[in-house]
Amino acid sequence: MSEHDLFGESPSQRKSSSSNREGRVRVQRAERRQVEFRPSCLDDALPEEHRARVLWDAVEELDLSRFYEDVAAREGSAGRPAIDPQILVSLWLYATSEGVGSARELARLCETHDAYRWLCGGVSVNHHTLSDFRVNKGQALDELMTQVLGLLMHDGIVRLRRRKKSSMRVNHSSWKTSPTPAACAAISWDRPPLSVGSAA
Repeated sequence: MSEHDLFGESPSQRKSSSSNREGRVRVQRAERRQVEFRPSCLDDALPEEHRARVLWDAVEELDLSRFYEDVAAREGSAGRPAIDPQILVSLWLYATSEGVGSARELARLCETHDAYRWLCGGVSVNHHTLSDFRVNKGQALDELMTQVLGLLMHDGIVRLRRRKKSSMRVNHSSWKTSPTPAACAAISWDRPPLSVGSAA
């Protein structure tokens, strides 16, 4: 059996240190509020097949030129760069697909939720910017939602559900009008949800 006690001291060490037991003990206490800086890569926060990545890839296939036309920040001019409209478009489309319609809630998720943080890609977004973009580009966003859902449904990744008094699964061919975000209460993702940390 080891001659060392629970605290790693041998009998000889205990004897030599007995004279120092008068002072206050010095221990390493738990400190969970201390800010730590750890090297990390945002791209590692989500699995390769996470649905946020799928939506981002789908948005990249779309023509977003109308969203860039109103950007005032231009090369050679003063002022801060604008937030890439592709980020704002993707955030709102993903939020809508997750049942999030509040700009404040979306802004909070951009700070706390891995999927939304990944879509932001390190760009800071506040609720005023999100709200203004949704109001000013509402019709265009609705049209994009139709295109994105069409792409994802064509690839067999999502199915649409329209909520009335009860949920009813609707095939793409059965839509009589465009499935705008207001009409689409939920999206059923055929690809199983994957989560890492808060990236559900």
